Amino acid sequence: MLLIFPVLLLGYLLLGLAVSIGIARWAGRQFQSRIAPWVVFPVLFALFFGDEIYGYWHWQNLCKTQGGLHVYKRVPVEGFFISDGSVGVGTAREYLKPTYGGRNSFYKFVEGKNNDQLHRYRAGPGGEFDIQDEAIDKPFSLYAMSEKVVSYGLHHAWSDERSIYSMTTQERLGIARSFGYQGATVVRFLRAITGADREGSASYCGDTRGFPEAVIPPVNK
Repeated sequence: MLLIFPVLLLGYLLLGLAVSIGIARWAGRQFQSRIAPWVVFPVLFALFFGDEIYGYWHWQNLCKTQGGLHVYKRVPVEGFFISDGSVGVGTAREYLKPTYGGRNSFYKFVEGKNNDQLHRYRAGPGGEFDIQDEAIDKPFSLYAMSEKVVSYGLHHAWSDERSIYSMTTQERLGIARSFGYQGATVVRFLRAITGADREGSASYCGDTRGFPEAVIPPVNK
């Protein structure tokens, strides 16, 4: 079914063009006017493809105006709290080990909840995969990172947003937005019926590399 998607997409494009051109030519003959085809064609073209064109433009505009890194305040820290989802050793290692993910510097600890228990993770002396796990009663961190998905209405764009905020004042220090898109109404329908809407099939824009280090850099950086 997945391989049928590009065939249906091509068929949608050819059908829209064929109908638009065909009716525009018919209108020219019917009304015996050279202007009629140039009026009818863009109207029909907009009916077939206007939503897709506008949806794509809307997605790109969101990336240019709201996407990427937005740093409001920069505060060096030893570690931070991850407030969303389950935070295990694998997640912690990404921020604790300098060789993991190509980082040149690293945090001293990362905190988060795993199986309804708060944990503090530290890098151990035994190499990249040595992560020390300590159960804690309350976070030591002053700053937290949260992540959520935000929908942008009828134009079918959404954003994966990560933000850094103060755990005491809730002040937001920075945000990273990456906008996703899978097409507008017709293309999303074709994806849905062919299975081409699965995880990883969306296109993203908005460079969020370097987050959260851009907002709360490790003290050793």
